[in-house]
Amino acid sequence: MECRLLKPFPKTVWYLSMHNSNNPIIFETIGDDQESHQKTHFLIGCTDYTMFFTMASHYIASFSEQTEYWDLPNRSYGIKFAATERIDEYEATKNSSNLYKNPNPAPFSYCEIKILYDILSKIILAHQKQFDAECYYFTAETKSLSKSYRRLLKTQHEKNLVELTFEIIDNDNFILKFPRQNE
Repeated sequence: MECRLLKPFPKTVWYLSMHNSNNPIIFETIGDDQESHQKTHFLIGCTDYTMFFTMASHYIASFSEQTEYWDLPNRSYGIKFAATERIDEYEATKNSSNLYKNPNPAPFSYCEIKILYDILSKIILAHQKQFDAECYYFTAETKSLSKSYRRLLKTQHEKNLVELTFEIIDNDNFILKFPRQNE
């Protein structure tokens, strides 16, 4: 399956087209010293997605308190992604009930799931390299996403594409750790 950009993304700086995987991944940084966010955009089928990386002490504390997992390094980032149209809807209405619902009437095809895994892996590895992240933590907002995260982490670990460790904290919370660059 070949994904093509059908229309330009509004307010974005990066597009991913699977027919040319050499596109650079560009992160837009938002925030200040207290709360740093990066975001990037990608395309699955004809749906635009936005992925956020957040490094803020209160988010780390909240995750630790929720999961009772207290061993998060200083350079830890929370990860979230959702369909860009759902994010825009949330920003306009402040109603989060649809934020993580699939915007498409049909579920992802097998090919689209494989593309999603590939894109998420590339984005996380690019972010880790650029921002020297030690750890990522994320919560699956739906059962299908939890299942997908498990599969993604297992396949990336088995492929030995990068030295990392991952932990499943409970059914919906995950930790992905990288070794320090200077070790």
